[in-house]
Amino acid sequence: MEIDLWLLSAMMDKARLGNKDDGSWTYNNIVDAFWQSGLVGIWKHNVKNRQKSLKDRRRKVHDLFSGLSIFAQNEAMKLLEAEEETWDDLIKVMNEL
Repeated sequence: MEIDLWLLSAMMDKARLGNKDDGSWTYNNIVDAFWQSGLVGIWKHNVKNRQKSLKDRRRKVHDLFSGLSIFAQNEAMKLLEAEEETWDDLIKVMNEL
């Protein structure tokens, strides 16, 4: 599993457990989760940098798709929504790149 998926998984697990201080991540808990999974080279600054990178990517994707009428932003779920055929076409195009 790539590092971003590990990070997202750890963040979701910690959020479910309530391990956020004042709306901020308790980065040491996330680092501990990485270490317990055998990824011992990960430190607090690595987690913060990857989180910033993921936020930047999410913002770019949102900006790209929100201007297209075939996609709709579900604010409650923080998801882009589209018809199944639209996603299938997008995946096909992305796989061809």
